[in-house]
Amino acid sequence: MTQQSEPQPEPRRFNALRTARLLLVVVLGGFILIRLSSCAERLAYFPARGSSQLPAGAEEIWFETEDGLTLHGWFFRARDAEPGETRPAVLHLHGNAGMMANHIGFSRFLADEGLHLLMFDYRSYGQSDAGKLRRDTVLLDAHAALDALIARDDVDPDQIGVYGVSLGGAFALPLAATRDEVSALCTLATFSSWRSVAGDWLPIIGPLLLSGGWDPIDFITDLGETPYLIVHGDKDEVINFRHSGLLYKRADQEGVDVTQLSVPGGRHNTVLESNPEVRQHISSFFRKSLAESDEKARMFGQKP
Repeated sequence: MTQQSEPQPEPRRFNALRTARLLLVVVLGGFILIRLSSCAERLAYFPARGSSQLPAGAEEIWFETEDGLTLHGWFFRARDAEPGETRPAVLHLHGNAGMMANHIGFSRFLADEGLHLLMFDYRSYGQSDAGKLRRDTVLLDAHAALDALIARDDVDPDQIGVYGVSLGGAFALPLAATRDEVSALCTLATFSSWRSVAGDWLPIIGPLLLSGGWDPIDFITDLGETPYLIVHGDKDEVINFRHSGLLYKRADQEGVDVTQLSVPGGRHNTVLESNPEVRQHISSFFRKSLAESDEKARMFGQKP
């Protein structure tokens, strides 16, 4: 009797159709993720359009960006300065929602403390020209504002400070890191990285939707000798207080002249109202830092 061998299973054939479908899913998934990331970038901004009444003592200014947009700003002369008198100046990069008129309370006090002040609306905010809101384009706006401030005859180009509040701090850091004209930097309630703050608001999904890059914390390395003041309320309900610790730790590691001011009970939009002494701390920081930068400039012959 002949023993029959059991039939062997046929080898699996390469299924081209299945592989093509899988590749299509991967490509479409990647495309959708890229598109969602682009949408998430746009949705990260909350601009308001329209005009606002010119505040008392303010001068209305207009200036152009490198990519051809016209931006709108207000220049506040130091309260005790004569018209045309040269003074140190601070550029205020405002927070996210609304327009600059909604953020005037975060910086107007600097003019009362002897400093010239410029604040402006980013593209698509207020009366500024409409334009794509992206990290790189808003940074172009910040550069243009700094150029406009330095070009003024009543501003000492060796005594320029940059003050970024919330979202504005994310552009103040790269601006200060890449422009030698900036002699002092202060950020208030600013986040350390884009993906991490997205994760605070939308865990797991947020960091996937928002692309990386241009993170504020990464520019600290290039601050060099620029004095840096970090201010943050420990009850901030919008930008988690932990971000100030991350910024301070990196600055300390890099040997930056950094100071951290933690405000007990301070919330995101009312930290200066509930803790008015913080205004004095910020203005004193700028006055001292800019005076020292001016003295260094004189010592090294940068002024005639």
